[in-house]
Amino acid sequence: MSKKMQSLNSNIDKAKNFFEESGILGPTNFKDSSDLIRKTSTIHLDTSLKNQIRKTSSCLRYRAFNEKNTLNSYDDSLINLQNEIYNMRDILVHGETKIVILRTEIGKLKQALQAIMHVQIQARNYSDEIIMKIKHPMTSLCLFCQPIKGSPNSSSTLVNRNKNNNPNNKFVGEDFNGK
Repeated sequence: MSKKMQSLNSNIDKAKNFFEESGILGPTNFKDSSDLIRKTSTIHLDTSLKNQIRKTSSCLRYRAFNEKNTLNSYDDSLINLQNEIYNMRDILVHGETKIVILRTEIGKLKQALQAIMHVQIQARNYSDEIIMKIKHPMTSLCLFCQPIKGSPNSSSTLVNRNKNNNPNNKFVGEDFNGK
C-alpha cells in the first residue's frame, strides 16, 4: 500500500508542477517552463499579437455585456408579459362576475315578463267573457229558453215553435201582423 501512496503522491506532485509551470497556479514563469507549448509560443514575445488578443478579448467582453443586457431585456419583457397575463386574468374574472350578475338580472326580468304575460292573458280571457255577456245577455238562461242559433228572430224557442205550428194563433204582445 505504501507503493501505491508513493505513486499517487508523485502524480500529485507532477500535476502541481505542471500547473505552476503553465501559470494556472502561481506566477507565470515562461523561461523556466518545461512545457513545450509554453516554450515555443511567441505570444509573450510578440507585442502586436498580445494587442490583437487583448482586442479580441475586449470584443468578447462587449459581446458578453450585450448578451447580458439582452437577457435583462428578455427578463423585463417576460415580467411585462406575466403582468399582462395577470391583468387579463383579472379582467376575465371581473367580466365573468358581470356575466353572472347580468344572467341573474335577465332571469329576474324573464320571470317578471312571464308574470305580466300571465296577468294579460287572464285579463284578456276575462274581457272576452265580459264582451260575450254584453253581446249575449241571455247566456244565463236555461237551454230551453236560449234563442235558436241561425234564426232571424231573436225570440224564444217556445214562441217560434208555436208560430210554426199554429200561424193563426196570436200571443199576448204580438200584433196582428205576426210581429
